[in-house]
This record gives sequence, C-alpha cells and structure tokens, in this order.
Amino acid sequence: MNIQIKSIDGNQQYGLENLYLESFPKEERIDFKLLTDKIKEGKGNFLGLFENGDLAGLTYYTLYEKIVYVFYIAIDPEYQSKGYGKLIIEHLFEKFPGHNVMLLVEELDENAENNEQRIRRKNFYLSNNFDDNNHFLEVMGVPFELLHRKGYAYDVEDFEKIQGYFFSDTE
Repeated sequence: MNIQIKSIDGNQQYGLENLYLESFPKEERIDFKLLTDKIKEGKGNFLGLFENGDLAGLTYYTLYEKIVYVFYIAIDPEYQSKGYGKLIIEHLFEKFPGHNVMLLVEELDENAENNEQRIRRKNFYLSNNFDDNNHFLEVMGVPFELLHRKGYAYDVEDFEKIQGYFFSDTE
C-alpha cells in the first residue's frame, strides 16, 4: 500500500471538491471557490491523502504567525477506520513543530441527531493530541467547541486573529 500526503491545488481534478461537499453539512462549508481563491492568495492550503494514487482524504488549513487553523479534515467513507485521519494530524504536527494547531468540533448536544457522531469526533481529536478548554463559539450560525494542540497555550483571540487574517482581502 502506497500512502502519500501532499499539497494539492483545489483546481486539480482529484475529486477534492466532491469529497469536500459530501463530507460537511452545507451550514458548515465555506464556498469552495473562496477556499481555492485563498490558496492563490497564499492564505489557504489543501493537503490530499492518497492511497495508491486515489484521493482518500483531505485537510484544509491556514497558517498565520505560529498558529495553524484546520478548517476541515475529511476521509472518504471507503477509506475510513484505517488511521488516515490520525496520519493527517501527525503530518500537520510534523510539518509545523512549535506551532499551535487549532480546529473546531461541533458542540456536544444530547438533543442533536448526530450527538453520538459529535462525541466520537471530539474523542478522536482528544486521543490524537488535541485538548479542550471549554471555549465555545458560534461560527456561521453553528455552535462549535475550539480544540487546540496539547501543550500549547491559546485563547479565543488567537482564533479571531487567524480568522481575521484568512478572511481579509489583504495579503
């Protein structure tokens, strides 16, 4: 089995857009064109995880100062439960030593239809060197919890700073 993680341009025909659209609810997705435009501006990055040349997963992140914010991690259902999500996280930690890596997970809500999935997702990140500090935010009208790389101090202002950088029109 040949596994590769590499930077990819969102315009390349790997099925990246389809995996992105199928993996995230509409209310949690940023317009795909905006993501690819941010790559051209040097503010966004797609990484593809490939198994034998086929796209098995993706991540999209931005980097500002010593903060890496992960917008999305998705593994194609055909390739799930093979440890590929963990590989992507380990790759980011190796690629950015000394950087705080942050991401959002849906807030746990026992009344939510997908609460079991939310619990599994949060536990996945907690078991892969992320930590929580009970920081809750509403982003795009969705309640999230902010997680960060274990051992790194952070606050909500760091999240706001990197969001401001990413969504600004200036380079």
